[in-house]
Order: sequence, then structure tokens, then C-alpha cells
Amino acid sequence: MMGMNVFLPDAQSTVTLPPYMARTLLPIIHSGSSGISSLQLTREGCLSPSNTISKLRSLGAIIRSTRKDAIDFNGATRHGVAHYQYMGWYPDQLAILNREQEAAE
Repeated sequence: MMGMNVFLPDAQSTVTLPPYMARTLLPIIHSGSSGISSLQLTREGCLSPSNTISKLRSLGAIIRSTRKDAIDFNGATRHGVAHYQYMGWYPDQLAILNREQEAAE
């Protein structure tokens, strides 16, 4: 599997992810403490933010989600839009993921 390396800010480490997961995780990391909405993730190229974030969480990503108002593509206010904030990565899951990646190479 061809993957993209994503540098994790908390562990000074990297994780190799399929491109669609990396395209979702990177904007979340770069959004910092303000987080990023699912609408913004869609603009960044993520076709299904909630499904991709669920998969990232299953790999060990700690991503906080809250519901807030957001402005959609047409300038209208949308209520209850998911916003995501990167909180870290479970170290034990990161170690497993990295071992699996090394074994695949």
C-alpha cells in the first residue's frame, strides 16, 4: 500500500496513512486548538469526514468532536456542524501501526 507520512506534533513521530486519511488528518492537525469543521474538511478534499475520522480513531488517533454553527459554501449559517480537534495518538496503537507498516515494507 502506498501511503503518506504524517508528522504527529505530540510524539515527534510519524505515521504512514493512506492518502485519503492523510488528507483528512493534516488539516485537523494544522487547525490547532480552534479545530476544523466537516464543511472545511470537505473543501480540503475529504469526501466523507465522519467515516474517515472514525477510521483514524480506530487506528489510535485521539480526535475531539464538538457541534457548532458554521458557514456553508453559500454563506448560510448551518447549525450543529461537526468540528474536529486533534488531541494526540494513543502510544500503544502508534507502536502497533508502525510495526505493521515496517512488516509490510
